Parts: sequence; structure tokens; C-alpha cells
Amino acid sequence: MPRAQRLRVACVTTYDARDVNQWSGLGYYIGKTLERHVGDVTYIGTLRDPSTICDRIVRKAYHTFARSDYSVERTERVGKAYAREVESRMSGNTFDVIVALGTIPVAYMTSDVPLIVYADATFASMIGYYYTRLSKASIVDGHRMERTAYQRAARLVFASEWAAESAMRTYGIPSERVFVLPFGPNVTDIPSRRELKKGVGDPLRLLFVGKDWERKGGSIAYAVLRRLNDHGVRAALYIVGCDPSEVKGDPRVVVEPYLDKSNTRDAEVLRGLFTSADFFIFPTQQECFGVVICEAFAHGLPVLTNKTGGPSSIVAHEQNGFLAEKNSVDEYVAFILGHLDRKRHQRLRDEARHAYEMTFNWETTGKRMHRIICDALS
Repeated sequence: MPRAQRLRVACVTTYDARDVNQWSGLGYYIGKTLERHVGDVTYIGTLRDPSTICDRIVRKAYHTFARSDYSVERTERVGKAYAREVESRMSGNTFDVIVALGTIPVAYMTSDVPLIVYADATFASMIGYYYTRLSKASIVDGHRMERTAYQRAARLVFASEWAAESAMRTYGIPSERVFVLPFGPNVTDIPSRRELKKGVGDPLRLLFVGKDWERKGGSIAYAVLRRLNDHGVRAALYIVGCDPSEVKGDPRVVVEPYLDKSNTRDAEVLRGLFTSADFFIFPTQQECFGVVICEAFAHGLPVLTNKTGGPSSIVAHEQNGFLAEKNSVDEYVAFILGHLDRKRHQRLRDEARHAYEMTFNWETTGKRMHRIICDALS
């Protein structure tokens, strides 16, 4: 298939991928990337919820009596209902390829249009990680759905090595059908290199971005701030996305509870926080990818994070950031204290920006996605 040929793409999601506020904006940016680099995109999303009153009763019963979670959306019945709606909305149109951002709406489709699945995790990788109380029935359902979708897909594209390895290891997918294609930053106003900060600030500025203070490790980030001050380092912590009670009244902490990237003023504030920070601290407990890491890289900001999930294969340890083995305060503090020297810190900054320019950007992703899809169709 000629490289320049524009394909007819069905982009399938359960939610509205055109809404930048859904799934951290990833569906929106992936859709725009497909439009620029792959072809003409028809969005098939905002699917009807096929669950019933009986489903809700069963879910409540599992929660009450078995102290476990029941995933209605992973059942074969619900999966088939989603698939029927997707195929109904595709009818009357001709598509070259389906790009599904997840397996739930496409696992039980019968269409012969080639399928590409693009995801940040496998169902298997979530068990015992995000899903800590999932019922045995839902685990069986989930594996069945995932395996069915993967076997049907022409290509499986994952945002990290962590997810790709799970697909090959757990579901036996041949490596030649599995690709790693990282997400890019979900911001549009990327600073030029000359706009990036040089040197280490006084006070040292730590930036934390996340809605879920506990899961994203906010308490650890705050403890790092306090420990740095104990070591005689003047430091400040900037928090975006939540308003935790434990930092109330601390003059070293600045909180922006909510910034809307689609709002010009809020986007400028967020850009300023990224460009003025010295380290991005992200001690997350569970993370499939962490698109905010790409945003930090785009601003030449070294990322300090936990060696877990997606971040473990995104951040290059001691090159563009730091991967903590135990996610402990001592680890983060030791690394920061060892990189306050201007040259060492600037090396981290340069490598962070290089990672964005070479890998973690939507242009690179779009070009590679085009090649992957064309290879699958040829």
C-alpha cells in the first residue's frame, strides 16, 4: 500500500474520544494523530451502556457477600452488545482498518475489517495491580475477552514494554504482532529548547501533577520536600490536580487544585509550572503509562518516579530521571542531593528533552503507527 495513501479509519472507544477531558485526553490526541498521519477518521464512541438491573444486583451481591468486585463490562454478554453497536454504526461505510483504544468494545466483533488494538495495559497486567479485589468470575471473563480480542487483532500496539511483555507472556501473542509505541504529551504549546530553564533554582522547585493524591504518591512527594529542608536545601513543592489536606498551611507548598488544559489561562499556568520546575516528582504506586511523564520530558524536566508499571520502561534510570526501587523518601532525597550540581542537573534536563524529541511525541508515534498499519494491511 503506498505510504502517502490516506486510509479510512474507524476509531473505536466506549467513551467520546473527541472529548479532551476523557481518559486524560489520550483518546483525543490519538485521534488527532491518526487524522494527521494515517487517514480519514470516523469516531465510534459514547457507546450505550448495555448493563441491566440484574447486572447491578449481581455486582452489589459480590461486593456485599464476597467482598469482591464484579466487572460487568468484561462479561461476554456485555462485550457482544458493545460489538453489535460498533458494527451497526460501521454499517453503510467502508473502512480499511479499525483502531480500538482497548479491547472491551471490539473483542466479540465479527467484522472482517483488520483490527489494531492500541492500549496502555493488558487485563493480566492489571490483576493484583489496579484490580486488587476482582472476583474469580470476572478474572475468567476478563482473560477470555482479552484473549479473544488479541487473537483477532492484526497488530497489538502498546504504550510501553511493560504492557507488551505482558501480552506476549500471558496470552502467548507472537512477538512479530506486538509493537511498542509510546504516547506523547497531552499539551499543544511545547516550549522550544531555548525557552527551557537552565540551572537549579533557589528554592529548589519540585512539581507534582495528579488527581489521585494517594495512588500517585503525593504523600511521599511531600515527605521528600520536608526531608530536603531538613538537609538544609531550600525547596518548594507545587501540586497540580488535587488539594490534599496534609499540606494545608505549609508556606513551602503551592496548590493548583484544577487546571483545564483547554482553557488558555490554565494552560499558561501549567506551562509556567513545568518550565520553572527543577524536578518532576511522581512516586506513583500504580501506573499503566503516565502521560504526564511525556509532558515533563517535553519541558526538559527530569522525572523521579517509582520503578513500577509503565514508568519502569519509560524513564531511563539516572539518564533522564530516577527509578526508585522501593519508592522510599530516602531514595528520592539521595538522588536529588546528588544532582544539585549545575552540570549534573543540566545533563538530566538535556536527556529528558532528548527523550521527548526522539520518542515521546505524537509526530513520531503517528509516523510509526502509519507504518504498522500499512504493514498489517499489505
